[in-house]
Amino acid sequence: MKQICYSELYQKTILAYNKSPKNFGKIVGPCCEIHGQNQMCGDYLSLHLVFDDEKTLDNISFEGEGCAILMASASMMTELLKGKSMVEIGGLLTEFRKILNGELEYSQILGELNIFSGLAQFQSRIKCALLAWDTLMEGVREQCLKCQ
Repeated sequence: MKQICYSELYQKTILAYNKSPKNFGKIVGPCCEIHGQNQMCGDYLSLHLVFDDEKTLDNISFEGEGCAILMASASMMTELLKGKSMVEIGGLLTEFRKILNGELEYSQILGELNIFSGLAQFQSRIKCALLAWDTLMEGVREQCLKCQ
């Protein structure tokens, strides 16, 4: 049996999420919709969010267009963040940044997002992986939690 190397796993996972992203499309009755764009490459996305009364992220989806890294990262992010408080989401973002910057080899709480650790060698691609996360954090601070 052939052993799959890390780069093959990375490529297969990224391509699978790019081809069939999870939580892609609009959701009914979002609390807010926030938009992000990477001016350098043209990637863009919209996040649709629903918070419950305790300011926990009850539901999240996204729409957009961009590279496979953006689509995969946004898809994995939406799966991971459902049911999380903003404090928990901030902690996950901190862990994800450490993975991307090569400061952390593996994070138990990030699950599949650990495959992005290889991007530490490709600094220009880190913005692609962070676009959905940064859009979420900036948008929530500026507008989403005000709609509750």
